[in-house]
Amino acid sequence: MGRQLCWFHDYVSPHQAEYLSLARRLSDSTRTARRIVSEAEVELISCDHWQYIIDPRRYMLRLIFDIAVHKFRQLQPSINAYIAPTPVDAPVRSERRADKGIVLNALDRVPSLYRRVFLMRRVKGLTTNEIAKHLKLSPAKAMQRLVTATVMFCNAVDQETCVPARACALTDGYLLGDDG
Repeated sequence: MGRQLCWFHDYVSPHQAEYLSLARRLSDSTRTARRIVSEAEVELISCDHWQYIIDPRRYMLRLIFDIAVHKFRQLQPSINAYIAPTPVDAPVRSERRADKGIVLNALDRVPSLYRRVFLMRRVKGLTTNEIAKHLKLSPAKAMQRLVTATVMFCNAVDQETCVPARACALTDGYLLGDDG
């Protein structure tokens, strides 16, 4: 343990300000940032492979980032919080699909940026990679837009057919805020 503490003092401790700066950018307060840095230090000190870490500074920065992201994800509400509840007497989705007017109205409510990706996938049958290449996007960005468009379209259909659809506007606003 003595060698490990010396190693920690020589290679990890000199970068404390940088660790705290990163944690502060990733958290909501200085107190939380200090907690994240402390958690990362404990994890590093308690690991068995410390002597094999080539760049301790970078390793600590990665630990801090991972811990902050984990804490942030724990604070996020589940996706179910954004899905509109379906009334018991609402029509079954297969019945709703038959009404062409509802589908067209719902499609008109999806912003054109997302509608284009949605139509390329659902109507033209293009893969995500083909859509990405066609729109000059990364495959991940194309997939993100496709998922967002699908949720917006489903919410728009629900708004056309279900009463009330309170959460649909919340979901669309949340999704547009992420990518819009």
